[in-house]
Amino acid sequence: MAGKTSLASRVAKKLGYEHLDFSAFVCGNDKFQAGYDEALDSTLVDEDAALDAVEAKMQAGGVVVDYHSAELFPERFFSAVCCLTCSTEVLYDRLKARGYKAPKISENIECEVMQVLQEETREAYPLLDVIILPSETKEHQRENKKKLVEVMQRIAKKGVVICPPPTSKQRKTSKKSKKESEEE
Repeated sequence: MAGKTSLASRVAKKLGYEHLDFSAFVCGNDKFQAGYDEALDSTLVDEDAALDAVEAKMQAGGVVVDYHSAELFPERFFSAVCCLTCSTEVLYDRLKARGYKAPKISENIECEVMQVLQEETREAYPLLDVIILPSETKEHQRENKKKLVEVMQRIAKKGVVICPPPTSKQRKTSKKSKKESEEE
């Protein structure tokens, strides 16, 4: 079933925007990687380096970003943020099919149950449109594309980020980086 990357790509194409798969961007360049978390089988991001690399592009606007955590990005990058949700059964099946390890699956399921992404996104972006959409079926994908295109045409500013729930490790890393930025 299609998820955030497929939706982001379709929305970007319809709007004539660029699609930035931030995970692929980071994983495709060693200078944006800060290590590897064996337990979660995940690449750790050098957030400052990666964000610096996309700053000019994001400020210019016209970019649809997909990533597993919205709060990593400064609010000034976006006009809207979309959080995709699904049942834990669907999420489990998707992650299992991708070959994710049990701890990573458990953490993602827990985040979905607790609605972590929605809460953290609303806290991180209080001035933006935060759109929560279900993403389980092809019909959801069609409806979500239509809704996001309408929202972006109405707002017509910068970009939109599309993301699913983050893992707790990713949330901790993002919060630490954001706190350090605020202290500067």
